[in-house]
Amino acid sequence: MIRHRSCRRLALRLVCAVGASATMGLTTAHGQSDIVDFNFIGNNGPNLSVPATTVATGLATPVNITSNNVTIQGRNNAFNASNWAQAPTGIDLTKYFTFTVTGTPGNFIDLHSGSLILNVEIDNQGPSQLVVRTSLDNFATNVGAPFTPTVNVATLDTVPFATYLTNIGATSPVSAIELRMYGYSATQTGSTMWFQSTSPSPLNAVRLTGTVTPTPEPTLVLSAAAAATGLAWLYRGIRRQK
Repeated sequence: MIRHRSCRRLALRLVCAVGASATMGLTTAHGQSDIVDFNFIGNNGPNLSVPATTVATGLATPVNITSNNVTIQGRNNAFNASNWAQAPTGIDLTKYFTFTVTGTPGNFIDLHSGSLILNVEIDNQGPSQLVVRTSLDNFATNVGAPFTPTVNVATLDTVPFATYLTNIGATSPVSAIELRMYGYSATQTGSTMWFQSTSPSPLNAVRLTGTVTPTPEPTLVLSAAAAATGLAWLYRGIRRQK
């Protein structure tokens, strides 16, 4: 009787341990935080591509911010461009800043609790509207409401992803995502919009917050499930012997 009780207790402990290990493997994630940051301190020339200063573990590097169909301009501690869409034509889907985030093998990007935070500024004839779109719906809809940048004053635009992801039915973490930032309704072709790093803060002019979630190998999950099933049968056998 004592031996059966000891075996039963051991079997229960092993079943619990295997179950806990499998659960941890399925749910372990790096905490909600900045996963990509762009700090433009020292970026004073018309550089067509600038690498991120922070890239979270589990993401492929480098992550570069670039542009499409706009003209990169030099500006102290900023990423700046002219030739934005003019009023009253509205958004021009060919004119934007962009960067792409990709998980390394086995890692996925979860933005459900995340945001894109932009420290943005325009000149006195620059784009009066700024929107963010993503590759998750092929850049079809705005992530949030249009933002009006302030003339010659850097202002934070915080764009949460939760409602947008719900609306497009994106319920699971993704392996990669491209983010595009469109400026439009400028009053002159030569007017500019830029992301500005300011000292002492915010040094990071572009911040992407979210979670990088590792996914266990299928073989690991199957092994854990098989072990748990075997131990459960062992426990049932001990009970029958009792």
